[in-house]
Amino acid sequence: MLNFFKKTNKNTCAQNCQSCCRQTACSDRHIRFNIKILGSNCQKCHTFYENAKNFAERKKLSAQVDFAEDLQEIVTCGIVSTPALIVNGKLLSAGKILTEQEIEELFAELEQNNV
Repeated sequence: MLNFFKKTNKNTCAQNCQSCCRQTACSDRHIRFNIKILGSNCQKCHTFYENAKNFAERKKLSAQVDFAEDLQEIVTCGIVSTPALIVNGKLLSAGKILTEQEIEELFAELEQNNV
């Protein structure tokens, strides 16, 4: 089941990680993957966000895909270059726009590690 996609600007990474993105699944919302793209309000970052949304939708993942452009949140998460991909609280990529195929490869690795 795919949840609605939304953009967030107000929650900090620490708040989100405490709630559910460090867990494999969020039992109260039935979300397996909490996917967050951190970046500036540039076209490249939004392209990465769209790639992540499209991937989750195409694979019919139980996922919430968020976009955060708040500089304080990016700094709080320790991101030096954007865009960055965080899945379930784990930084998977930073400083590169990933294609849907590259995102799929990262998720395949996550599946192999039973995340």
